[in-house]
Amino acid sequence: IYKALDNIFMERNFPAKIISYYVKRVEYHAQEYINLFLGNRFTLKLNVDYGGINAIVQEGTTQRKLEALSMGERTAIGFALRLGIMSAVAEQHGLRRPDFLIIDEGLSALDEEKRNAFLDILGKLKENFSTVVVISHIGELADAPIFDMIVTIERKDTQSIIKIEGNKIQEL
Repeated sequence: IYKALDNIFMERNFPAKIISYYVKRVEYHAQEYINLFLGNRFTLKLNVDYGGINAIVQEGTTQRKLEALSMGERTAIGFALRLGIMSAVAEQHGLRRPDFLIIDEGLSALDEEKRNAFLDILGKLKENFSTVVVISHIGELADAPIFDMIVTIERKDTQSIIKIEGNKIQEL
């Protein structure tokens, strides 16, 4: 059975070609975001092999291990990959990339250094998305200068109290 599976999925056969095609589309879109976040310093290559998909990052002609990158660079590349997947899926279905981005509790697991790097990335993304919504229970995020509006929902007994602060209130 292993020989049959190996023959079906080997490099020249149909399923492997499909996987390789989509990995290249993710790589293409992720590279666009990496360029936005980090300039043209890094090149991302995604390689498909029997062990899975490997990410290779190059800075100029030097191949760099992900562990050797700064926390901000790793955060940017990881988020660029996620956005690359989103763009490739939209492309596959003949859709435009969504004009809005919702990040639900996406910063909760990040320490302060990663969170600050991520906020820098969000600032750059505001140019590509008309609306970026971040849902979080981290109170100090409200002080981040990149947010145009802060919506706070406080639960009291059986009611929710909604407070809106910011300079875009008039547009609602």
